[in-house]
Amino acid sequence: MPIRYRLKQFFTALIVLLCAYASINNFIGTFESGEVDFDHVANWENRFTPIKDLLPIQRGTLGYIADWDIPGADFDPSDQDAEYILTQYALSPFVLVRGENHEWIVGSLTPNTYKQWVEIRTGQYEDVKLKGNAYLFHRIK
Repeated sequence: MPIRYRLKQFFTALIVLLCAYASINNFIGTFESGEVDFDHVANWENRFTPIKDLLPIQRGTLGYIADWDIPGADFDPSDQDAEYILTQYALSPFVLVRGENHEWIVGSLTPNTYKQWVEIRTGQYEDVKLKGNAYLFHRIK
C-alpha cells in the first residue's frame, strides 16, 4: 500500500479519536456541573405553583406584571416573553393577562423592580413574596 493511503487512514483515525475524546470530556464536564439533570420548566413550575394554594379561587383570570411593566427597568424582551409563557403554563388553569387591572396579580420581578412597583402603589396591594422573585399581589378594596 502506498504511504499516502496509510497517512490518510492514520489522520482519519486520529481525528475520530480526538473527536471522541472531546465529546467524552464535554459530557463528563456537563454531568459534573449538574446541568444534565437541570430542568428549567420544572424549576419554573415549582417557583410559581405555590401561588395556586394561596388563591381563594380555583380558576379564573389573573393579572401578570414583570420587569417590562416597570418604567426604566432593564430587561431582555425575549426573556420576558419566555417567562410569561412559562408562568402561564405553571399556573394553568388560570389565565394570565398582562397588567394590573385585576384583583389578583402575579409578579415576576427582580428585587429592584419589585421595590419600584411597591413604592408607587403603597397601600393599594397586599403582597406575598415567594422564592425566586415570584410575587402574588392582592388589590385592597
